Amino acid sequence: MYIIADAKEVFLAKREPYINALKLVESAAEARAREVLGDKLRFGGLLPREGEYAKVTIRPEMFKGMAGTTLSGSFRQNLTATGWQTILECDLSRNGPVGTDYVMGIVGIAILDPAIRISQIRIRKGDWTFSVIDIEEAKVAKGPVVVLFKISEQEAKDFVFDYTAKFYLDAYVLSTGYQTVKPEGVAFLPQEKAIAQTY
Repeated sequence: MYIIADAKEVFLAKREPYINALKLVESAAEARAREVLGDKLRFGGLLPREGEYAKVTIRPEMFKGMAGTTLSGSFRQNLTATGWQTILECDLSRNGPVGTDYVMGIVGIAILDPAIRISQIRIRKGDWTFSVIDIEEAKVAKGPVVVLFKISEQEAKDFVFDYTAKFYLDAYVLSTGYQTVKPEGVAFLPQEKAIAQTY
C-alpha cells in the first residue's frame, strides 16, 4: 500500500517511514547492482573512481519526459495533454545519460508543486504494471506531497528497476501546464555517469 503525506513531514519532520522504506529498497538495489555492474566495475560508494560504480540520488537526466526528450536539470515539465500519459521513463538510449548500466530503487513519488494537475498515477516495470494509485486526496494539501510506498522486506526487490525491467511513470492528467513529479529513491551508476554534470 501507500500513504500520501506532506513533503515536509516525509523529508524533514517524520522521516522514519521514508528512511525505513529507503533502507529496504536500497539494500535490494545494491544487491541487484552487484549482479548488473559488479562483473565490470567495483563499488565506489559516493566517491567513485574510474572503473567503479557509485550510489547516487535519482536525477532528472536519467529520464525522458512527456515530450520524449531527456530532462535536464529539473523534473519540472510541461504537461501538454490530458488523460493517461507517460510522463517519465528511464532513458536507455545507446548514447543517452543512463544506457543499460544502471540500477534504481524507488520508494515514492513526490509532487513538488502547490497545484496538483494529476489525479492518478501508475508505475510500470517493463511489461508489468503496478496498481493504479488515486491521489485526488492530495489536493487538500497546502503544498508539495509525497506518495510513499509501504514496502516490506519481501517486496523491496519489486521496487528495483534496471535495463531488464525499465521504469515508467504514467499519470492521469487533469489539466495542462507545468508540474514537477520526482521519483524518490536511490540509483547506482558507473563513475562517468555518476559525476557528469552534463550528458
